[in-house]
Parts: sequence; structure tokens; C-alpha cells
Amino acid sequence: MLTWWMAHISTLLNALQTGKPYKPRVWIERSGNKLAMLGNASSWYPVLKDLDLIVHMYMYPTSFSGMADILLPAAEWLETNLPVTNCNMVFARQAVVSLWETSDETMFWAKLAKRLADLGHEGCKKSFDAQATAPERPYWTSMDQFLDWFVSPMNMTWNEFKQKAPITFAPLNEWRQYNTYLAIDQNTGKPVGLEHPPRNLRSTWSRS
Repeated sequence: MLTWWMAHISTLLNALQTGKPYKPRVWIERSGNKLAMLGNASSWYPVLKDLDLIVHMYMYPTSFSGMADILLPAAEWLETNLPVTNCNMVFARQAVVSLWETSDETMFWAKLAKRLADLGHEGCKKSFDAQATAPERPYWTSMDQFLDWFVSPMNMTWNEFKQKAPITFAPLNEWRQYNTYLAIDQNTGKPVGLEHPPRNLRSTWSRS
């Protein structure tokens, strides 16, 4: 099923009720409590019961969790490590605590994509092929591997980064600019327009 902010709610409900243009059979999500968040929530209850599989990933159980066949205990943000950008700086958000068997949701999705690729799903197989998609890796065997990849443009590991953070993303005089769409593209001689950020204004990572 689509991520919730990409799904048209009434169209999805109609598809579940009528089977048109097709009937969704599996619901996998991480977005809280549908039975409390949606208007006319009672209309969802009978169609949710008719699904073949519901997987609910969240930080704690909700009433929607009672509909799920599988519950995945996602880590709360205070339990996770992540580089965080703010203006022209990159900070190291570091886990305060890790309780029980929670996991960063990045790994849930990565493992699901990897398993689907192994089972022959063409879209997932392409997502691991740098020739078919962007040269990123959607699958990591651990969060440490993911974090090392995330900060690799700064030529350091996550452990090095969190010791040196915050890092300057771009010098302030380059970052704080206006009317950048008017800048001239050095390759074409024309204004860069709405390209973001303009190629000739991109800065390399630098330490503050």
C-alpha cells in the first residue's frame, strides 16, 4: 500500500469497499492510529478486517494495532542516531537510550526491500542496481553501515563525525543567497532557473 501522504484517502477507501479499480489485499504502514485520525473512522473497520495482511510499525501500540497481524516495534526518535541538517550546519543526533527490541525503521524497510528483491520483485531488484537507478544503496546490513554511508561525503565515518559535529555544510556567505535562480549555469550560459541547488553554487562539505 502507498505511504499514507501519497494516498488519496477517499479513493483508497472506495477501492477497499468496491474492489475498483482493484482491491488492495495488504496494508503495511508506519503512521499512527488510523481509527483515531480519520473522519468517519467507523467506515474503515469492516474493510480493514477483510484484508489478508496488516503490518503496523509504530513506537507503541494504538487501537489500530489491534487490527494488525504483525506489529513491528519502531524505535522512537530519542533511541536513534541520525545526521540532522539545520540551515548550513549538520549535527549529530545521538541516541539517548535503547529499550527492549525496538529497531530503527530504516532497517525494517531495507530488509523488506531486500527480501522482496530476493523473491524476484522486479522493482526491488532494480533498486539495488546502480545501473538502473541512482547510485545509492537502499539496503544496509546494520545502522552503523547506513550512518557511515550517510556521512561519507564528508570523508569520515559516523564515529568520527559525531566527535567533530557540528559540521559546516556551506560557508554562510554562500549558503545565505537570494535570487539564485538567476545565477548563470557555467555549462549552458543560461540562468539555472529552479534547479536546486544551482550546480555552480554547490559547496563541498567543510569543517567549522
